[in-house]
Amino acid sequence: DWQIGVYPNPCAKVNSTVNIELIGDSYQKHADISYELYNIKGQKLQSKSITTANFEHKTILVDTADLSSGVYIIAISNKGTIVNAKRIALY
Repeated sequence: DWQIGVYPNPCAKVNSTVNIELIGDSYQKHADISYELYNIKGQKLQSKSITTANFEHKTILVDTADLSSGVYIIAISNKGTIVNAKRIALY
């Protein structure tokens, strides 16, 4: 079960971070997990492996300080295959 929560959403630029909450136990069963951040055109802007330390806290911080206002997609991947994605809005 690959569920995520993304907050705050929408996010004010002054916050400069968005939290991805990992919901469920599928994340702990797989070792090759990452997140990707895409703009609305589908261009990958960020990519980062999710470590076992993230599983313990079940939250990942995504740096949004260098992003312009707009809509973005945060995707969670398992071995390169997207298993869940959410839109976020920055203003």
